Amino acid sequence: MTEECGEIVFWTLRKKFVASSDEMPEHSSQVMYYSLAIGHHVGVIDCLNVAFRCPLTEYEDWLALVEEEQARRKMLGVMTFGEIVIDASHTALLTR
Repeated sequence: MTEECGEIVFWTLRKKFVASSDEMPEHSSQVMYYSLAIGHHVGVIDCLNVAFRCPLTEYEDWLALVEEEQARRKMLGVMTFGEIVIDASHTALLTR
């Protein structure tokens, strides 16, 4: 979200890569790959693309229509934290 612009920006993950120019020992590589597998970002750069933009006022109007309390609370997080993550684990919640 860009408060100065008064809009919500939705981004999609295009790809990830590890920022390292050093050779990494095999054991360390395995720890890093395990960290990535469980969702931790250890030295990983996310490459994002803008999916779409929504004026803040329209986003707030849309949120007022969301009846599912947990889904509304999830999407309100952007107002509190400045960003939220939506992934496959949120699909069921957000499609109720």
